Amino acid sequence: MLRRYKPASIVRSIMVATNTGSSMFSDRLRATDTKPEGRSIKVWGWKRIHYETAALALKKQGYDVEMVTSPTVNTLFGPSGGQIRLHVR
Repeated sequence: MLRRYKPASIVRSIMVATNTGSSMFSDRLRATDTKPEGRSIKVWGWKRIHYETAALALKKQGYDVEMVTSPTVNTLFGPSGGQIRLHVR
């Protein structure tokens, strides 16, 4: 039987292997009527390719992964947002 590692452990190993990212945030996702609870993972310093690599590794471990991008908002100081997070269930 395949051993399931915690999502944060998998993401942390990718951070070390690629030598990218300075901090990882693993926030709790609450369960809804249609989806179980899970984790929302954000890593400072990662580009889309790093998130895609992590999503592939998590899917191989049997997790349901959704890549979510926040909308970009124009502010007084320029565009803000466009943050990528992985929702892992």
